[in-house]
Amino acid sequence: MVNVKDEPVTINLPQFSGQAVDVYWFTSGGEDVLSLDIRLNDVLMDSSGKNGISFTPKSIQGSIEMPALSYGFIVIPDANVEKCRDQPPTTTPRSRALVTKHYEYSRSSGAALKMWFVNLCLTLYFIVM
Repeated sequence: MVNVKDEPVTINLPQFSGQAVDVYWFTSGGEDVLSLDIRLNDVLMDSSGKNGISFTPKSIQGSIEMPALSYGFIVIPDANVEKCRDQPPTTTPRSRALVTKHYEYSRSSGAALKMWFVNLCLTLYFIVM
């Protein structure tokens, strides 16, 4: 999901009312969307690649508020769908090396405008690894 608005949006999933859902909202880690840092559920992520990447969800029940200028996804653990019951993937040495390469490139090239999209692609890459 992507929220390109300057204000939060509310998401309702009536078919899963009464069930807790896990949200993963990615937002800018700085003061504006051009920041080279990224936050997951308001926690600044370590983009050095040295400590691996921890994807810790925020558990919500009821209506879901997606932050302004964010992207992310929702996991419904009790949805009774096999893919939703799988454990989140762990990072591998290869994925950590890619994060390090991405981080070094972003710091040296000044490609701040492209960073939001690149962060999205890397996030999706780690999810499917």
